Amino acid sequence: MRKGLLLAFLLPVLIYGQNSGLVKGVIQDINSQEPLVGASVVLLGNEGFGTVSDLDGNYLLKLAPGLHKLIFNSLGYSPDTLTINVSAGSEFILNAKLTSQAQQLDMMVVSAGRFEQKIEELTVSMDVLKPNIVENKNTTSIETALEQTPGLVILDNEPQIRGGSGFNFGVGSRVAIMVDDLPLLTGDAGRPEWGFIPVENLEQIEVIKGAASVMYGSSALSGVINVRTAYPKDKPTTKVNLYSGVYSEPRFKPAKWWDRDPIYYGMNFFHSRKIKKLDLVVGGNFQFDPGFIGPP
Repeated sequence: MRKGLLLAFLLPVLIYGQNSGLVKGVIQDINSQEPLVGASVVLLGNEGFGTVSDLDGNYLLKLAPGLHKLIFNSLGYSPDTLTINVSAGSEFILNAKLTSQAQQLDMMVVSAGRFEQKIEELTVSMDVLKPNIVENKNTTSIETALEQTPGLVILDNEPQIRGGSGFNFGVGSRVAIMVDDLPLLTGDAGRPEWGFIPVENLEQIEVIKGAASVMYGSSALSGVINVRTAYPKDKPTTKVNLYSGVYSEPRFKPAKWWDRDPIYYGMNFFHSRKIKKLDLVVGGNFQFDPGFIGPP
């Protein structure tokens, strides 16, 4: 009796397997040919039936015989609909290539709560500097860009937010300086090393005005400056900036102590790209600036 019941349950499954067709393929980006992970494949008219692509962009779907329309969709891409005629017991290969779709996204920050959230939903005072502000000012050091933030002043290389003292000897800075959520203060004195911040590769600079020591420790009694670097995009990016300038002569003639042209110059470069599943970012800078502020 039990064998008869088991056969009765298995028989419809076997019949369905023989009467269905197998559809599989790869979902890729139409420009970079990179596989799309987690892309959805949904049967039109039955949105509850479908599957998603794996880490290599592959998908597998069993369909009943007949004409079907499949909707391929992925976050940040325009959906595409493909038609296939499935026959029983056959295997079909249907590849899909999606086109990226530009979307206007809200500004997101991570410094206020250690996770991404919309800036209009924050309960703390925060300013965000975008990379175009740094590039348009021909900033060679990040301090020049930070001084454009209201309420932030840098004295003797130490940041001060809303009048809070920037540095206390033996204790360290009162403003936490970070790059991608990692602290950039020296372990011996707690002073920031501005020269290690890459101005050529910036996503945005987030400045919290007010105590944030609960999340970032005693070095954030006055605020937090978090520099977020940019990740590679789908298209490779290369930037090379060259700059030069000259110091004017002082009005007080005896103050001119140099006997050569008071010039300064420098360059910075940056290249980022995606190589299959690897992100490559290369950057650097060079600057010659003697200062011309007087002999040592």
